[in-house]
Amino acid sequence: MKDFFKKPSPLFRRRISLLLATSAFSVLSACGGGGGGTVDSLDSSNETPAASNNNNTSGSARPSSKLFVADSGSATIGSIINPDFSFRFSIVDRLINGPQTGLAIGNSVTGMAVDNLADRLFVVQATKISVFDKGGEAHGDIAPSRTLASSPTASFGAAFLDSGNDRLYVVDGQQLQILVFDNASTAVNATPARSISIATASGASPGSLKGLTLDLVRDILYAGLVDPQGCELVGIDTASKQDGAVTPNRVIDDECAENIAIDTTHDRLYTVNSGARVGIIDRASTLSGASAGDGFPVPMSQSLKNLAYDTTRDRLFVIEPAALYQINHVRMGFGNIPVQVVTIPVARALTAIALK
Repeated sequence: MKDFFKKPSPLFRRRISLLLATSAFSVLSACGGGGGGTVDSLDSSNETPAASNNNNTSGSARPSSKLFVADSGSATIGSIINPDFSFRFSIVDRLINGPQTGLAIGNSVTGMAVDNLADRLFVVQATKISVFDKGGEAHGDIAPSRTLASSPTASFGAAFLDSGNDRLYVVDGQQLQILVFDNASTAVNATPARSISIATASGASPGSLKGLTLDLVRDILYAGLVDPQGCELVGIDTASKQDGAVTPNRVIDDECAENIAIDTTHDRLYTVNSGARVGIIDRASTLSGASAGDGFPVPMSQSLKNLAYDTTRDRLFVIEPAALYQINHVRMGFGNIPVQVVTIPVARALTAIALK
């Protein structure tokens, strides 16, 4: 496996220290920015972040960030303007970190979603959902624009944004429901417009509810369930109309889908489940009763936690606690797909990722 990363072809390993730890953030803020973009440095701009301006940017002329990665171990969200590790060293361009952000060690970021057109970042933690307007420009110790929802008894998890209908879907692992918030762009301290409770194939409530994604073209909701009998990846039709108790239209696979990404155009799902492989499910909208197995290993990985799919460039970004993987040309099939590895030695616990 070591030889795999020594080849001079695209199959290589590239090391970059993104320095997402709180100590690194503090040093960068005190210095008024990061280094010059070299390996093992973090470019955080040449400006000292403002303390409480949610429109604060890393230089007003700089483009908005596209990739967001949450390091819950250091209560930090780092973002990258041009997330492509194939031909150059990408570095973190902006950091959201500090007491005003609402991020805190011990209160992990469990999910994120981005409104591409409005540049709005939704940050999900166990008991609250925060919104950062102009999230792609957010940098420093800034307060969220508002709290979309909060509940001391909730266990919010994976999230999916239907920006066209201004609707946010969020897993509540405590209640074993998927909560649907309307008017997500403006809602404050909202209650869900709908709550979807999903039964397993046996008709029982699942032991836990994990991954979530939607096919907005076919109006299908996909969810990962776990019960004492095993795992189920289920599909629910007419997702936009579902409310209350729902029996899945089909059990697609016995894949343990902790998190799910979708390629709607090609009717394909990608899944991770804290293992060292990415699962692939083709013909997801019609498939039923398949067995887990299709997919590909991610070399050097141990516990893949979350992922995001770039439809335009056909690439996946996958995270585990201390590493970010870029997988190009993922549509090519199965087997040894080229992988770029971005090691993050000071990251403590990468838990969530979102991509415009």
